[in-house]
Amino acid sequence: MPSFPRPATLSRRTAPRTAHGRAAFLAVLSDSPVPAVLVDLGHGAVTVLAANVAARSSLSPAGPLVGGDLGAVLHPDDREALVDALAGVVGGHLDDWTHETDRPQPFLTARLTLSRLSTPGESPLAVLQLHELSDRREVEALVARAQEAERQAGHRRAALERAKHDFLTTMGHEMRTPLASILGFTEMLQDTAPDEPAAADLLARVRRNGERMLELVEGMAMLTRIGSTPPGSDTPDVDLRDVVRRAVDRIACAVGARGLRLEVDLPESPVALAAHDADLTRAVTELLDNAVKFTPEGGTITVSLARTTSECTLVVEDTGHGIPADEQARVFEPFARTSRTIDEAVPGAGIGLSILREVVTAHGGTVTMTSGPRGTRFLVRLPLRQP
Repeated sequence: MPSFPRPATLSRRTAPRTAHGRAAFLAVLSDSPVPAVLVDLGHGAVTVLAANVAARSSLSPAGPLVGGDLGAVLHPDDREALVDALAGVVGGHLDDWTHETDRPQPFLTARLTLSRLSTPGESPLAVLQLHELSDRREVEALVARAQEAERQAGHRRAALERAKHDFLTTMGHEMRTPLASILGFTEMLQDTAPDEPAAADLLARVRRNGERMLELVEGMAMLTRIGSTPPGSDTPDVDLRDVVRRAVDRIACAVGARGLRLEVDLPESPVALAAHDADLTRAVTELLDNAVKFTPEGGTITVSLARTTSECTLVVEDTGHGIPADEQARVFEPFARTSRTIDEAVPGAGIGLSILREVVTAHGGTVTMTSGPRGTRFLVRLPLRQP
């Protein structure tokens, strides 16, 4: 930083009023964290008459600060602007003046604020405050970069969503046809093959795995179309009791094979709502199938359906080991698999609960989950058709 010149000699006319001006300045701004100096314009020099602690700390010339020419350390353009403004402020033509400088020295980036100081019986002096803007400019630049990074990330997320949608749609279309052929020919072989137990067992395995693959493909394709045609006023009513019954029938074999106890509590009167029957049946089946997979042998699964005047609630509870707390927030995400699922090699692609959430949301409902060491509880709320 350039050094200040040697202290200037104040005239007899200036010295008496300077003492009063300095006292008024220090009384107001001595403890201010903003560097401030009391200045006067004499013979073209911006003379520093007083300085607060902050100014003495941030401006450290080789010589004394007070009595020096502040303009000597400024860029010529900034000095010229300051001299012109100081003449206007002291002369009463300007009430105040603000100027931003972006020079390497002495303030880096700063806002110079000039205002009048009047003391009784004296001509006004001027107070110059130096607001450092380097930190503010750096923060503004960081915010701008963060906003741009967020915008770019949003574009990338949108592109990934489109790519995922296109992939699932294409895969569902391309795989559904050959799988249907495989299953069709397998069924024909089962009907015409010789009555040999070994051959019948192999064909049954082919058919089960083919059906499992077809169900997976249809589930992924379903994720791409759910919500495109939400239920409307012309959507036929569905009795949710029938939906639950069909879902229970679909998982009955798995319940029996694992020795589980299934308790179902349904109301006596219909629970009618505007819904896509096939989608809702698939969603409830996925929910029950999830409970079967994670309930140990001999455990219990409870299914209960209730209604109020405006909505119905479906609750599915199991006595499994629960979902780890740090993994519960992800259970509804597509292809999410918990650590227990991986460790115990539980079959599934992790899309069942995603289908459940998407179908329920498309029907104007909500699904929530609570889980602990004694089991997991899912609560589905769906609005009823209003008269």
